[in-house]
Amino acid sequence: MQNKLFTVNRAYKEGEDLVKKIPLSKVDDVLPILKYNVVDYNICKKGQNANDELLLPMSKIFNGEPFECFFCLINMKYATPSTDEEDDITFRITDIAKNIDLLIFVRKSNYKGKVRLIPNTNIEYFDTNNVVTKLK
Repeated sequence: MQNKLFTVNRAYKEGEDLVKKIPLSKVDDVLPILKYNVVDYNICKKGQNANDELLLPMSKIFNGEPFECFFCLINMKYATPSTDEEDDITFRITDIAKNIDLLIFVRKSNYKGKVRLIPNTNIEYFDTNNVVTKLK
């Protein structure tokens, strides 16, 4: 199966709701589950303490411009996929479940927000809220 992140060999049916129908024991490669688009950094900021450690000093992505994160389950035996872009970031958190790791893939995003209509009016506004999308 070809997705926009990387190529995955998968016998699952295209369009199938994988998150609900695939038991963790059946994840034998990479299973994308969520995408998080960040447009407004203020929504996801928290106060910084003197003892906080900066884990992601990646100014090419975390520079105030929109970015997107993909959260994937990955079988512990499956190699971490690589991307073609040098600015992309891939993290792997091991042992979140039996034989399952969490793969987090981060890249720049072209999504800047969305024009929306206030219900029962003709008034439009530009929504820059961050967006979480369940992936299939």
